[in-house]
Amino acid sequence: MTHKTENFHEDDDDNYDADRYDSIADWQPPYAHQKLLDEYRKKNPEVFPADNLLDVRPAGEWLTDANYDPPATQLFGDLWKEGELAILFGDTATGKSVLATQIAESIACGRAFAEHSPFTTHHSPLRVLYLDFELTSAQFLERYSVSRLSTLDSPLIHYAFSPNFLRSEIKWNDALPRAFKTLTQFMTHSLIARLNETESRVLIVDNISYLNNANTNANSALTLMRALNTLKKELGISILVLAHTPKRPIRKAITVNDLAGSKILANFADNMFAIGTSTQDKNLRYIKEIKVRNHPSNYDESNVIICRLEKMASPFVSSPHVSKGSTPHPEHRIPHSETPHPELRTPHSETPHSELRTPHSSAPFLGFAFLEFDTERHHTIRPHETTFADRPKLIAAARALSQKGHTHRDIAEILNLGKGTVGRYLSESNDS
Repeated sequence: MTHKTENFHEDDDDNYDADRYDSIADWQPPYAHQKLLDEYRKKNPEVFPADNLLDVRPAGEWLTDANYDPPATQLFGDLWKEGELAILFGDTATGKSVLATQIAESIACGRAFAEHSPFTTHHSPLRVLYLDFELTSAQFLERYSVSRLSTLDSPLIHYAFSPNFLRSEIKWNDALPRAFKTLTQFMTHSLIARLNETESRVLIVDNISYLNNANTNANSALTLMRALNTLKKELGISILVLAHTPKRPIRKAITVNDLAGSKILANFADNMFAIGTSTQDKNLRYIKEIKVRNHPSNYDESNVIICRLEKMASPFVSSPHVSKGSTPHPEHRIPHSETPHPELRTPHSETPHSELRTPHSSAPFLGFAFLEFDTERHHTIRPHETTFADRPKLIAAARALSQKGHTHRDIAEILNLGKGTVGRYLSESNDS
């Protein structure tokens, strides 16, 4: 008798595929990728034993073998390293695709974002395959070009992408080929074939949420994550997956629970990081580590990475990548003993990083310009909002600035306060 349950039926192809296809070899009959996988298995017989699924060895032997693995090199600082499957998520219009494209180009040309930024790359240029479910070619052109003149019909200046950066769009809108039962199977086959053909070592999927909208199977994203995790292990590639969040309050700290399908998708990720929109400026973004598996977290809520979303002439430093044998960039963290209170910082428009902005006429690349490090809380409150615990520090700061000759208007701009609040704070300091 065939065993059936409430959630699984043999005649239910979608559920059957989602539960069964846990190995690349089972997804479809041999295609272009099979030769590559067969060669890998022959060279690594200990990974794929012929007679048993489980590889059992003394614990000490695992440690000895692990010593032969070189340390993972940085692709996007500590946020994403070689051989990892990372997830980048954020709300709509936060700039996920913009950041992912900049990461892809950084890896493809082997150059870091900016001097002294945490977005270092310690690898020579790598071939990157970017699977774009989000933008049309016209939208992509608009983001990475600029008009030579102010007229609409003037020639465009295009950003010169590295030839190692390969972008792909979906060109299929017909029925599934007969060899495949689900879109996820067809997508997996297509990915393996293209990775094989292009010899890409890095894969970026933008956006995994597309599958849930394009396929009636609710487990599509989960099934693709299984596939990607297997690809990572069997082909030795690095993968970055982009995902949406449901609509969330901008003034709420970002957590793993903000990722749609968080508990399931997070299990497959080595690292997770997110983009938040700052309440201080509509063009400011902050990047926060959400999950870290292989190293301590450097960019939690006490030390998020602040960037400005803007058009720029070039998103990278002129010097080439840092070689594998060189010293990695030091840890980026605010020294807490030297850090001023967040509300005491100078407004971003007056920071020395403002020179990162370039005239629109010569800036064809839309990207993230690194500014500084800050607390997440500073970018989830309103500019003039403070807590009761902040008041003594702000009153002391306002008094010190007043004694130096600053006007109420100056103090209000420096401390991100209203003029009336400054007056009240100074009155309180005089009374005490």
